[in-house]
Amino acid sequence: MDVKGEGRDIEEASLALDPQLNMRLRAQARQQGVSAA
Repeated sequence: MDVKGEGRDIEEASLALDPQLNMRLRAQARQQGVSAA
């Protein structure tokens, strides 16, 4: 991982999660005070 790069080689990916898993992840993130994003 190049953490000091210029960001020009950034790629994006997405994956649809099961709605139940999504709700559980969001609940856990909320409990930890962080974003599930």
